[in-house]
Parts: sequence; structure tokens; C-alpha cells
Amino acid sequence: MLFRSGPADVVDAVKRICTTFPLTGPGLAAGLAALTDTEHARMVYESNRELRRRFSGELSGMGLGVFPSQTNFVLARFGDGAKAALPAHDFLVARGIVPRRLAAPAFQDCIRFTLGLDGEMRQTADALRDYLGS
Repeated sequence: MLFRSGPADVVDAVKRICTTFPLTGPGLAAGLAALTDTEHARMVYESNRELRRRFSGELSGMGLGVFPSQTNFVLARFGDGAKAALPAHDFLVARGIVPRRLAAPAFQDCIRFTLGLDGEMRQTADALRDYLGS
């Protein structure tokens, strides 16, 4: 086992997870390299923040409710009837865009959009404009 030192609870968790999801040497090396590349991490953080801000603004501008987020996704609340979340989801999937529906009843009128590349988010916003007729 590669993990021999570190906080006992972390080592224990990694040992248990590795049984089901084994880690490769190259994967571990890439993970360690990523942790030390603070410049890249900062660039990804800032890019994600800007894309989330812009996409959230576009959704809000279409009249959708947007939950505040500090994550790599945006959760949007849709209206009722023809402009509801389920038909919107089906509309997007038919166009090759795969957002996520949440199973919890409190979120049945919501769609979760994981942030992707800038062009992908523009394509998603354009498709939603088509769907909403805005």
C-alpha cells in the first residue's frame, strides 16, 4: 500500500476505498502534482467562478430562479406547466445537453447544470432561450 503515513483516519479511509476503487501509480503521481500546481488551481478556480457568474446571470435574465453557488454547478428553478423543469430537461437532452434532475421532492422543479467549457455553457444557454422562447 502506498499510503503508509498521514492522519490515521485518512489512511484508513484510503485503504478502504482502494479495495473498491484502486489507485494507480500514475494516478497518484498526477494527483500529487495537481496539489502542488497552485497557479493552475488558481486559474481553474477563477475561470469556474467567472463562468458560473456569467451562466447564472444568463439564467436569471431568462426568468429562472438561480440558487447562490460556490461550486462547479448552477441549480436553476423552473416554472410550472409547459415551461417546467421536466420538459426543459427532455428538451435539452434531445439536443445532446445532459443536465441533472434531482430526486428530492423539494427540487422537482429544478435542473442542475454542471459547469463545462465556455462554448458548452453558451450552447446550453442558447438552447434554454429556445425552450423558453426568450
